Amino acid sequence: MYDERTPSGFTFSSVKSGLKNNEYDLALIVSEPASQVSALYTKHKFAAAPVIFSKKNSKNKINALIVNSQIANSATGKKGYKDVLTTANSLAKNLKCSADNILVASTGIIGIPLEMDKIILGINECVETLLPHPNNTPRAICMRDKYEKKISITIKIDDKEVVFFAMAKGTSSVHPNMATLLCFIFTDANIEKKALNTAFKQAMENSFNRISIDNHTSTNDSAIIMANGQALNKTIKESTKKSYDIFTNTLNTICQTLAKMIVLDGEGSTKIATVNIENAKTKKMAYEIAETISISNTVKILLHSNKVDPIKLIMIASECSNDFDYEKATIKLNNIVVYKNSNTVNNENNYKFNEALLEKEQTITIDCGFKSSFNDHYIFSDLTNEYIEIVSSYYL
Repeated sequence: MYDERTPSGFTFSSVKSGLKNNEYDLALIVSEPASQVSALYTKHKFAAAPVIFSKKNSKNKINALIVNSQIANSATGKKGYKDVLTTANSLAKNLKCSADNILVASTGIIGIPLEMDKIILGINECVETLLPHPNNTPRAICMRDKYEKKISITIKIDDKEVVFFAMAKGTSSVHPNMATLLCFIFTDANIEKKALNTAFKQAMENSFNRISIDNHTSTNDSAIIMANGQALNKTIKESTKKSYDIFTNTLNTICQTLAKMIVLDGEGSTKIATVNIENAKTKKMAYEIAETISISNTVKILLHSNKVDPIKLIMIASECSNDFDYEKATIKLNNIVVYKNSNTVNNENNYKFNEALLEKEQTITIDCGFKSSFNDHYIFSDLTNEYIEIVSSYYL
């Protein structure tokens, strides 16, 4: 169920350190005791300093995660990495733990150094104001997000209440290449690290690795889950099928919800669409068609103009897979058949169909006709003049 609870053993704080004028820009999450962690980071060759640092620590149990917005600390060379070390050491000293048990994440403008005097003062203030409630931490990790992306769910495992709280940020540079943007999940579930890694990777693959706004990844992409075991349920393992399935289903729900929130908040977007590929000849074919349609500027523009053309979809699907057979395919827009038996189906006088095209959320279903179990999906946003204006103004 959805609620406002937060997991036991986690405390949160956020401050206005001055990086982002009078906005919350520094968030701290502390786990007591230290958490098992699973993390996925950008595969971008130009990975930011906090990503390089946190990757090394993700194998350890983690006491705290510190996140700043406004400055990405990317493309900052040796100084950037030194600033991450200073951040981690300062926090570790405050918490009386090792810097090896700290994770650091940043988001914001690339190519400028962190203002370390503000970071250090902000860390001190964060440590002094920790509370068992997120308060403004979801806002503190945001940049150009129009709204906070957060979710809290409580479940039962072995008659113990297990709580999840998760938050994410992102509006651009969104395209799969591990996870996407920043996503942080906290739970008091007792789960072994191997099972946590498997569950988290699967959840990311089915959610954040199936969304696209502008076909670009970020140098700072980080997705992290922390589990501290304070729910005191029996240890979840892949072999404990009932509890593992409950855990993974909940994690999938959380990740899919946050992923959709990110696409809904895509820069300049007015619509989003889910493309479902069904009955493909192979798993690869299903994925490739879903991805290619989602990153097509033509499709994104047609989505924005309320004129998604089934012939364009057929052409794109045929272009990206030699196995695709347009004679077998059926296409539905918002559950209304628009292409079948090699021909478009005229829905111009269908009031329900025309009204559906104006909705903010659209569904495109392409049945490839192979009567198989190979299905896939993607969620993407439209391409608008506002998006072009926003991107054009980044560095003005």
